[in-house]
Parts: sequence; structure tokens; C-alpha cells
Amino acid sequence: MIRRLLHSIFAVAALTTGASQAAEELVTDISSHQIAITSRFSGTSLLLFGAVDWFEANVDYDTPTDARAYDIVVVVRGPEIPHVVRKKDRVTGIWINTEAARLKPIPGYYALSASRPLDDMFLPGEAEKYSLGLDQVSFEWDGTPPKDPDAYRAAVLRIMRANGLYTEKFGRLQILGETLFRTEIYFPVNVPVGRYEAHVYLVRDGVVVTHQSTPLSVDKTGIERVIYDFAKTRPAAYGVMAVALALVAGLIAGTVSRRFSH
Repeated sequence: MIRRLLHSIFAVAALTTGASQAAEELVTDISSHQIAITSRFSGTSLLLFGAVDWFEANVDYDTPTDARAYDIVVVVRGPEIPHVVRKKDRVTGIWINTEAARLKPIPGYYALSASRPLDDMFLPGEAEKYSLGLDQVSFEWDGTPPKDPDAYRAAVLRIMRANGLYTEKFGRLQILGETLFRTEIYFPVNVPVGRYEAHVYLVRDGVVVTHQSTPLSVDKTGIERVIYDFAKTRPAAYGVMAVALALVAGLIAGTVSRRFSH
């Protein structure tokens, strides 16, 4: 009764303004807005879920489901991080770095989950408008670009995929009935620290009709936070301490080894 009353109110408002298009709103949330990295962190998954709230001026709520069909795309982007890409060549039987190029900051993490492949849901040019998909990640070179930029781009994408930091999953996002949807996003053990944004796009008739973003963060806690802050704020002192600890550990290991060898 309440839903039909709300529908009637919005229908009257739409007719009053001469609107003929359906209006949809997204209501989304995520199971946790913070990922804490501790010494036991081995990766984790977060559940992103939501609902589509329909306010339609010209479609009755008894309309069959296929007349109200839609798709959902979820993109989680991590902090922007610069990269140095090096090319190795074999010289006199030895593999050495022969060329390097510096990339301007790109997402340190990019995960896309969609109800079906992007080419099947979007009209031409629509995915590009919202930079959806790994092929839309912008690559800009800091300084002189490499001789073969496409090869370098492919190498970066391959490495990020292999490390689990760039993923695309189609058909894994579940649409439940006419309004509900859910998907899981995995964050690997090597996920970078920083601020993230989860973007949700509602797609209907090949175009994005509305979208919403939800913030989340990945941060170190406990002793990991102390060490991380020390390394960032005092890198020289951190380097000296790391070398000193390595020497002490080596001396202790050598002493123990000699004692048990006699």
C-alpha cells in the first residue's frame, strides 16, 4: 500500500512536469568500509549489496520483469600509484634491464564485477564515457614515452592481473528479482594502503541511468602501522635499522649453527 502510494505521488509529479522517462534510484552499501591490515592479514572479501528503487511514471508495478530489465556494474578503484616499467633483453647470454619508462599514477587496485559482459549491455561509446573496464584505464607517461607504448601497457596490465590487483568478473554479480543485487569483491594480501571508492552503475537500455559511489579505506593497524609510518617519515633511519637487524639476525643464526655443528 505504501509503495503504491509513493508510486502515485511520483507519477503525478512526473506528469505535472511533463516527464515521460522512468526514474530509478540506487541504494547501496558495503559490508565494511575499512580493511585493517595486520600481521595475520591474508586477503579478504567484502560484500557489496543494494537495491534499485523504481519510481515510474508510465509503467505499472504489475509490469512483467523483462519490461523493467536492468544491469549492474560495480567498479572498485584504489589509490593512484606511479610505476616504473623496465624492459629486459638478453645481452651476451645475460638478461639485463635495457629500457625503462615512468608511468604517471594509475589505480593501484581495480576490480570490476558486472551482471554480464560490458559489450552485451552497453551501446557503443557508453562504457568509454564512464571509463568502465581495464581497457579504459588511462596510461600517461611521465617524461619520454617508450618506443613501444602498447607493449608496455600490456605488460603493466599483465603484471597487475597476475598480482590479483586488476580483475574483471562478468556474470558474478547476482541480480535477485526486480530490485536486489549483490557481489563480492576480493582484496589480496598485497593490496595497497589508501582510500578506495566503490562505484555502482545502473544500466538500462544500453546506457547508464544513474550511479552511486561508496568510500572505503585500506589501512595498516598495530605494529604494522608503526613500522609503515616510520618507513614513510624517516626512510634513511628505517634503512639503517633494517640493515642492522639483518646483520644481528645473521650473527645469531651463525652462532646457533656453529653451536649445533659441534
